[in-house]
Amino acid sequence: MHLNGNALQRATFPTGRLSRRRCHECEGSPLGFGNPLFDQLPPDIKMQVAQQCASEACQTAKFRLQQIRDEFERKCPQVQRLYRDWQSDTQIALSLLAAFYTLVALASVCAALSFLPFVGEWVEAAGTALLVLAFFALLAAYLFWQVISNPARDSFNNAQNALDQILARFRQQASEVVSACSSYCWGDLDEPTCPLAT
Repeated sequence: MHLNGNALQRATFPTGRLSRRRCHECEGSPLGFGNPLFDQLPPDIKMQVAQQCASEACQTAKFRLQQIRDEFERKCPQVQRLYRDWQSDTQIALSLLAAFYTLVALASVCAALSFLPFVGEWVEAAGTALLVLAFFALLAAYLFWQVISNPARDSFNNAQNALDQILARFRQQASEVVSACSSYCWGDLDEPTCPLAT
């Protein structure tokens, strides 16, 4: 008697369901055997499980899944680096913008003081100088934002989109592993992650 993948899983697990993580944790050998659940199977079912796990379709599906996982892990550091660069550039631009507002505020204070009779002309001159510095700070913030920060953001977004596509391929390939392999040899089907706050 030959059982396809779904029928074999129902035969090995009466409920027809087994969490991926539980199956991964119960692995006792390269094929996931050596655990009480497998030992309780009838000999003919054991043989079919072993044949399915050793089949070309199963091995190929698992090999491709590992390839995609490796690709994801190679791409992740690049995405993290681009994210850090973008955040650093944005902070610099925001600091220049904050300097602009501070200089404008100081210039306003100087302008208000210049109307007082006992204040010298140097206050008015200082206010003018502060306004000039504020103009350059605003110009620097704008140029930095347009020339450095925005391209850094675009580079990060492109890399993140590429990483999302790799993750979508991983999910599709994981479903192929589930279809081609017995649940005893699914292996690690947990999705890889790439935290940005590193």
